[in-house]
Amino acid sequence: MNGRLVMILMLGGAAFLPYLVSKQSPVHDSLTAPLKWIGEAPAEPSGTKLPGLDPHYGSTGGDSHAFVNGGGAPAAGKVASPQPRTASRGDAPLIPIEQALRWELTPAWVMSTWPRVTTHLAELDLQGYRMSLVTGTTETDIAGSLTYYFDPQQRLSRITFNGTTGDARRLVTFMTQSHRFLRHLAADDPGLYLYQVEQDQRALSELKIRAAPIVKAGNPYGRFEVSLDMRRPEE
Repeated sequence: MNGRLVMILMLGGAAFLPYLVSKQSPVHDSLTAPLKWIGEAPAEPSGTKLPGLDPHYGSTGGDSHAFVNGGGAPAAGKVASPQPRTASRGDAPLIPIEQALRWELTPAWVMSTWPRVTTHLAELDLQGYRMSLVTGTTETDIAGSLTYYFDPQQRLSRITFNGTTGDARRLVTFMTQSHRFLRHLAADDPGLYLYQVEQDQRALSELKIRAAPIVKAGNPYGRFEVSLDMRRPEE
């Protein structure tokens, strides 16, 4: 009797087992649900894109204007934010325009301010001191080569500078207000902005500004080339 009952149960189980493990069976879901998370990545929630994946995220448009009379149109399109300007040399201090371009300076101040100074410069009876100048980290600052010339009495007689700027309005304002430079039209060169100090009907000092040959959106500090030659007015 027991043997016959065991045989019946075995035959019934063999017929019912395929249904239990089939996908239509509710038992199948309860047995296999925990296995669904193994080896599967959860779906990405909607609206959760990382902003860093957008190439324009956090970018700024080129909104700097040309220096003359505030003219110039903003640059079109979005460009990557420029890196802040730093000293052109690791040993170049940041000296503001208003401090670097003045006649009260002395050789002792120059030697104590710049860690690196070139002194073997022949200019008639003047002693030259040449340094790298960076006046700050904004587009209105200037960067380049600065030279002071002192006479035998150690009095500053001449200042020259050759470099670049992104916006020359600050420089022009300082030179016109503090050193009496005046704008002159260069009839033979429409791309030149010329400022001069005249004495005895001749140009004693000159400031020349012109657009760089190639203006790059990623280099807003080099839009203009600057050439300055200042000579102390005769007293």
